[in-house]
Amino acid sequence: MGKMILEFSEVISTLEKWKEGKALLIRGEGGNFCSGGDLDMVKLLDDKEKAKYLPVIMTDNLKRLSSLPLVTAVYINGSGAIGGGSEIAASADVRIMERGSKIGFVHRKMGIVPAWGGTSRLKRILGSHKALKILLEGRVYDAEESLELGLVDYMEEDLEGARKRLTSLVDGLQYQVAQCIKKSVMSDSIEEQGDICSELIGGEQNKKALMNRVKHKQ
Repeated sequence: MGKMILEFSEVISTLEKWKEGKALLIRGEGGNFCSGGDLDMVKLLDDKEKAKYLPVIMTDNLKRLSSLPLVTAVYINGSGAIGGGSEIAASADVRIMERGSKIGFVHRKMGIVPAWGGTSRLKRILGSHKALKILLEGRVYDAEESLELGLVDYMEEDLEGARKRLTSLVDGLQYQVAQCIKKSVMSDSIEEQGDICSELIGGEQNKKALMNRVKHKQ
């Protein structure tokens, strides 16, 4: 897990340099997303000095992931997104789950709370009331329950379905438009949202849309 955290940081550093990116799909290796800590992590926790840095590093990783200008999605499959895996899933813009997979903020069972910003993200996704309920219960939810609750946005049969779903969200958008939509949603400032829009007014896609009167078409 410690190695994964460091590798994750390196990948995000690369993505931060991807200036023309529109979308990113995150998945796990071996047919599974992420089930959180492992035995190596448990051993590491015996060293208090080392243990206190892991939440700091991963919190920064997920903050940087959430701040990427491109649209981020996770594909939750196999054994699902459990514990730390659920926090990674919550940091993405879009959550796509394989039918038969699961997600669980099970931190209470381990005697802890989310350490990587998962509580704040869960509140943004579901609201404070539902977030509190989910953290107190510490349940694992299947795909159908997750979709009904709003924990995930889409349910697909396989990775190819997840790719097609994400592609459909940004299809036809220039990368500047996709990135500005993301920036606008991330901003809490009305003034800043106006500035973001001004970056696109008169742009190639805007001019083409005006010429073709696309807003009047279904």
